[in-house]
Amino acid sequence: MDGASKFVRGDAIAGIVITIINIIGGLCIGMVVNGMPFFEAVEVFTTLTIGDGLVSQVPAFLVALASGLLTTRTSTDSNLSRDVVSQVFRHSEALFIAGGFIMALGFTGLPMLPMLVLGGGCGIIALSLRKKDHQQQVSAAKQEAAAVEEQKPQPKPEDNLLVDPMELELGYGLIRLADPSSGGDLLDRVTRVRHKIASELGIILPKVRIRDNIRLEQRKYQIKIKDVPIAWGEVYPEALLAIDTGMVAGVVPGIETKDPAFDRPARWIEKSFQERAELLGYSVVEPSAVVVTHLTEVVRSHTDELLNRQQVHQLLDHLKETSPKVVEELIPELLKPAQLHQILGNLLRERVPIRDLETILETLGEYAERTKDLAILTEYVRHSLSRSICQQYRDSQRVLHVITLEPALEDVLAQGFEFGERGLIVKLSPQVAETVTTELSKQLQQLVKAGKPPVVLCSPQVRAGLRQITHVALPKLAVLSLNEITRDTAVEPHGAVPLNILRASPANRPVLQGAGT
Repeated sequence: MDGASKFVRGDAIAGIVITIINIIGGLCIGMVVNGMPFFEAVEVFTTLTIGDGLVSQVPAFLVALASGLLTTRTSTDSNLSRDVVSQVFRHSEALFIAGGFIMALGFTGLPMLPMLVLGGGCGIIALSLRKKDHQQQVSAAKQEAAAVEEQKPQPKPEDNLLVDPMELELGYGLIRLADPSSGGDLLDRVTRVRHKIASELGIILPKVRIRDNIRLEQRKYQIKIKDVPIAWGEVYPEALLAIDTGMVAGVVPGIETKDPAFDRPARWIEKSFQERAELLGYSVVEPSAVVVTHLTEVVRSHTDELLNRQQVHQLLDHLKETSPKVVEELIPELLKPAQLHQILGNLLRERVPIRDLETILETLGEYAERTKDLAILTEYVRHSLSRSICQQYRDSQRVLHVITLEPALEDVLAQGFEFGERGLIVKLSPQVAETVTTELSKQLQQLVKAGKPPVVLCSPQVRAGLRQITHVALPKLAVLSLNEITRDTAVEPHGAVPLNILRASPANRPVLQGAGT
């Protein structure tokens, strides 16, 4: 190897010396013997000299290349011929470049056919190598996925005991609504719902699990709370929902339906009819917005079920950071966390925000020494939150539109409600409760038709009991007491439930359970 290197070095030096001698000798011969002008002799003999010099360097180049191959392979035991073939055909990009360069040489004056054949052959080999590499990558990915699948922990029987607080199940035709790659924005909308409920009611909703359910029809969905279906709906993912606002000026072509969130008349229309529907007075919304609005209303109606003991402790811990004394004076000396949980649930059941937790605890700290009746304590808290309650139901002019009860009827109802150690006890007969509820429903229709929230205003003595007997038939009814009306709120009655509805009831109907027996 050392001798070969010395030979290469000496041959290179000799080539340079010979080149110089050839140029000088050529100039002398051309100018003296052949009588050529100087510049012509330079052009001719330098060109010939350079060609001869390049040819003389070929043996040195081959020896240097062989020396390099032998030197670089001394650290491995592989076969030289196999290494050369492997390195030449390892990268398809190199063959693509070589093939293109060889084919380009065919247009420089060299024989075109051999160059095109050789370049095309390199391209074909490169394509086959690229295809082979792709197949190997796919195979490796499959093997890796299989290995990851094998490494996944097997589900335990205990995992089946876990219950998701909230679930949104979609038919297979609605999966696109939750797929961002298909333009679906359902996931983002659900996230915004959690923020909205937190700002409105003061609780952090648990994460909503969204998944497909092949048992559902393709365009249907269902909402579950603690693994129990609560609400259902149907949407057309390729259409828009035009909701009747009550002031539409015509009918737009579409499929008649009901708004699943508020049970208002609506139509599923093609997207091309959107502008026409809006001009007629319809409120047009997208399918994902329909699902999310329905989900929001379900959440608002069941926040008391979604508030668990762990969240109550988290709320208390958060309040301790700013008002530690308020928490320490109440919990656990005057009230236990379980009792506070029940009071907060009572408030949320009637959609009363609990964001102002400091005011709630201060009120409980003031009255918890006087009574342990959680229903009465809830009424005290409602009075302290009267500003928030009125703000929900009054209009922009600060006017609260209500239905009232005649004082004589309130006196009768007050006899049927009693606060005891077990909380509120309703002693009214089912017939009287049904009669009052039915009449309230009739009276409230005029508020609903006018676009006003259904609100009943009564005395503090009957508020909790009236809510108790009407919450099943009228779940969205807000029952407010006179103590909860703020000074800056104007009350506008739209009707009153009279006492004679009980007198008009069938004979011998007892007002209280057990009466007349």
